[in-house]
Amino acid sequence: MKKEFDVKGIAISAPGAVDSETGVIGGVSAIPYIHGPNFKEILKEKTGLDVAIENDANCAALGECWLGAAKEEND
Repeated sequence: MKKEFDVKGIAISAPGAVDSETGVIGGVSAIPYIHGPNFKEILKEKTGLDVAIENDANCAALGECWLGAAKEEND
């Protein structure tokens, strides 16, 4: 992808108790294998790109505020 496109980084929207700073997903969910690994470190090491990770519900709310039905709302 980096050869064909100007990729700046990787963004991950994930379920669970996401620690955006460390890159670790805590808690318990229906997808147990996502809990524990440091996705930010792993992907940065493998790709050389910056990586951001956030909870999926938070990402949905941010998207609504940015470009969705809530973009004109203050609360």
